[in-house]
Amino acid sequence: MGSSDCRLEGTLSAVSFSPLWRVGSWILRISADPSADMRGYSTDSLGTSDSITIALLLSELEFLLERLSLPRVHALIGLGFGANIGLSLLADRPSISSTFVGIGFAIPDSRIIPRQTAVDDWALRSSLARRVGMGNTADKACARWFTVDARGSPEWVRVRQMIATGSIEGMEKLSNAVLECVGDNTNRRGQKMLESLEIPTLFLCGSSDAAFPEEMERYPAMMKKEKGAFMLIPRASRLACCENPSGFANILKSWLDGFS
Repeated sequence: MGSSDCRLEGTLSAVSFSPLWRVGSWILRISADPSADMRGYSTDSLGTSDSITIALLLSELEFLLERLSLPRVHALIGLGFGANIGLSLLADRPSISSTFVGIGFAIPDSRIIPRQTAVDDWALRSSLARRVGMGNTADKACARWFTVDARGSPEWVRVRQMIATGSIEGMEKLSNAVLECVGDNTNRRGQKMLESLEIPTLFLCGSSDAAFPEEMERYPAMMKKEKGAFMLIPRASRLACCENPSGFANILKSWLDGFS
């Protein structure tokens, strides 16, 4: 991946945006540009669903695997909310992948995100988007996801453009699935998912992320089989695979080579 590529590479990627599905020797790319269309990104992708749920997203991922005749993949890679979709898939079908990589995310029921805070934040995003447009949402998202030094970079511009041209209704409906992952830390859903993982797992986070490194470095210890590892991607924040794609690719390749 070059420095201007904002794509997540892996054998199978389940991400909240900018996914790259790579199967065997061929690649289906969905790039981070206005022509990308995935569930919730555009009005046309919403279908007849009143809301987008994790169950719906999982069913679509399983449908894709079935259509591609893939009973098993080498790596399941998820970015942000996509990592939780990946964990949910592994909970239902633990033999679907040989390895798992989660990037910049908090597990369901994590103590780092109080439920009421998340509910209020999504309500505010929706209100602002309807008053002043998705450009405001894009600016705030990029401020969280990139370091100050990356502002105005090709990666920053592409991600901002993708968010700014997205559907407000889609964002609102997708928030239902995102909020499914946020609890009060009493059910320990995420911890139970990690405890049940029996495949090599890599947790990645940008070194400049203000919130997730301390949270994510705890995750390997939650796995009973001691197959988890935590690494920081240098010179990057929340969206580390876009901000420092070469650093991300080098870490990922080195780790996956150990299981090829």
